Amino acid sequence: MARHRGVGGKVTCVLQVLAVLATVGVPRLVHSQARIYVHPQGNDAWNGLSPSRDGSGNGPKRTLFGARNLIREMKSSGSLPPNGARVYVYPGRYQHISPFDLTATDSGTSTGTIAYISVVPGGAVLDGSRTINRWQSPTQKPSLDKVAPSIRNLIKTADLRSNGVSEAGNLSHSAGNFEMEQTAAELYFNDERMTLAKYPNEGYLRVMGPSSTNTFNAPSFLGDVGPMRTPSFQRAPGSQPDFEHDYFYRGVLNERLYNNFFEKLSKMDKVAGSLTVQIDSGNLVDGARRVTENPFQDGRFQLVNSLYELDVPGEYYIDRTNLVLFFYPPSTVTASNVRLSMTQAPVARLRNVRNVTLDGFAITGGRSDGVEANNCYFVLFRGLKVYGVGADGVRVQDGRYVTVQSCDIRGTGETGVSLVGGDRTSLLPAGHVAANNWIRDVGQFQSARRPGVYLSGCGMTARNNTIANVAHTAILFVGNDHLIERNEVDNAVYDYVDIGAISTLWGDWSCRGNVIRENLVQNVSQKIHAYHIVHGLYLDDMYSSALVERNVFRNVEQPIQFGAGFHSRARYNVTFDCVGGFRIDDRGLSAPADWIQELRDRANLMPWASTLWKDRYPELYAVLSSNDQRKPQGNECVGNVFIRSRVTSRIGAVLELWGVNRTDPTATYSASNTVSNASLFVDETRGDLTPRPGSVLWDRGFTPIDMTEMGVQTDRYLDGSAIGWKTELQP
Repeated sequence: MARHRGVGGKVTCVLQVLAVLATVGVPRLVHSQARIYVHPQGNDAWNGLSPSRDGSGNGPKRTLFGARNLIREMKSSGSLPPNGARVYVYPGRYQHISPFDLTATDSGTSTGTIAYISVVPGGAVLDGSRTINRWQSPTQKPSLDKVAPSIRNLIKTADLRSNGVSEAGNLSHSAGNFEMEQTAAELYFNDERMTLAKYPNEGYLRVMGPSSTNTFNAPSFLGDVGPMRTPSFQRAPGSQPDFEHDYFYRGVLNERLYNNFFEKLSKMDKVAGSLTVQIDSGNLVDGARRVTENPFQDGRFQLVNSLYELDVPGEYYIDRTNLVLFFYPPSTVTASNVRLSMTQAPVARLRNVRNVTLDGFAITGGRSDGVEANNCYFVLFRGLKVYGVGADGVRVQDGRYVTVQSCDIRGTGETGVSLVGGDRTSLLPAGHVAANNWIRDVGQFQSARRPGVYLSGCGMTARNNTIANVAHTAILFVGNDHLIERNEVDNAVYDYVDIGAISTLWGDWSCRGNVIRENLVQNVSQKIHAYHIVHGLYLDDMYSSALVERNVFRNVEQPIQFGAGFHSRARYNVTFDCVGGFRIDDRGLSAPADWIQELRDRANLMPWASTLWKDRYPELYAVLSSNDQRKPQGNECVGNVFIRSRVTSRIGAVLELWGVNRTDPTATYSASNTVSNASLFVDETRGDLTPRPGSVLWDRGFTPIDMTEMGVQTDRYLDGSAIGWKTELQP
């Protein structure tokens, strides 16, 4: 999709141009709203009440900070109209290394919303980066002895201080679902994230097993690192990081491949092929210590942050001690197409804010989140284009009724949209919504458990989002009473296994009331060798419960799997051209006692015996009051349709139903499922899942599914290029 680029300082501030923009680009407003204008050639000393300067102090503000401060002054003086304010921001790149902060002081009211609006969607760019345009001449370059001689003349170097950069941050550890703080600056070229110099350039090295020196407190593993250009090294315990030897491994140390780690190395012996993880700085998480107990059948890793390995276009390295950038550009460098992320806080940050809208901005260049809303109420993020940020695109934490709508989010370091809130104990819904967003290529820095959309807490909605090209899961959820409907997922879980395109975060018997309906999941298959498989929809580790109905799965390795658990229901789903169809297993029967106790402890964090919970979830009360939580109970598989299913040695049947296959009627109820090698619909390739006249499906209660309502719907901010299935399913 074409990226709107800000026009920055190249826009000529001509009165006639501004007058046209004022009449064409800005909607007509009622007189009881303040209208404030921001332009890249404005001035924060002007009054901001006119789109053009008239010579008497009237004219647009230069920054959003200036507009925000004007609204504060209006509030303080009592001159803010009762219907609030509209701030109209004209196209341009608004660079700032401190976050655009809004606090409770900047709130609107239920009748007077404060709205910040980009006149041209995507045209006003809030940019937390620094442009790198002062490059050193060849005679001024620092030593390039560590770079291969054949490409030294292609490497560009820049003294970052001369480009206004006073620090480049430090790489930090991260692991799986653990939080991490990304403080390191990242490089962007033509708005695309560049790669920290690494080995190998493509794919991974295999973990061969623990080394002879491996211990729990000094994990050491074996890998084939002999061909690296990087020399062997050993750093003394407790020594300060040396930029030449500040290497990290990025990888997985267990065969399930559902997690990954980013940890500092302290030793490397190329002859022995051994690598030791540094623990003296306290960076090591316990998960990486499994090197002492794991056979590593499918472990894998990369080594990153080595100047010696700067050898392909698109890679870079930063000498963080001397603040020098080394960059191998993929094409011609211009005065404005190389940027270094700077803002360590979110580019836009809202805290304790009510009744505020951000509309149509492009947001980029931060080392943390693009936008953060903490404890906010009735806030709308609409039509944002978020790219080139170090962590989440949009993060919502606590508060109520925050909506992320029609946003274009790509290339984030971690999650696309994260919604956390509500109160599970009282079952108070947060009411946060992610709707009609185009999300893809997220998890660029940390991918495990960094989905396109994350829902945690109580009462969240993910609706009509199109999520594509996600290395791990597309929609990850935990908690109660979430609604996941009419989303489109395309090409997910391509770098992991033992996870689903739509998946639970972990097993939890108390996570009830979730509804997953009318979603399209396609092109989800295992692309790496590993023991485990991948799924379209996965309720993992006895997660209980969810209603899974009227979803469509195409070209998926295992469309639906319930990992045991209670009272989940699969109804009237459709799969075609998939491996297998539906499976529920009995893992609880053979689970170790401590794992079952962990699930009991997790459930006991909720007041499941209270009147509120008993009335809402009577089935949960019955199970937890009994002495039998190991056996799957009360699950359903009803009216599902499986067309052109395949089976393999690993997925041995279209329907694998524990209880039905084992004659235990309390475990799984099954009825009216249909398996066919021929289509039973009018034309599923064009999105018409209406049963053909006379089809047995009519008698079995199946009603048409309209695939045209799945995924992003065209509006002012998103066009049809975000709707993948319409073209991909054509014959």
